[in-house]
Amino acid sequence: MSMIHEDQVQQAKEIVTAHNRATPTMLERLMKVHYQTAVALLEELEKLGVVGPEIGKLGLRAVL
Repeated sequence: MSMIHEDQVQQAKEIVTAHNRATPTMLERLMKVHYQTAVALLEELEKLGVVGPEIGKLGLRAVL
């Protein structure tokens, strides 16, 4: 986790579970982070078992 912080991961987890959806654009908008940071956060949440792998080209992920 080089460019993301643990508190950002927790915030992203709360957002995706509250909205029951996970996309980089959604995290970018709601957390006011760069797109690449949002992608990294979703990758970390996937490692933690919070979201599934990317579905399609838009970055949508299922919330587990």
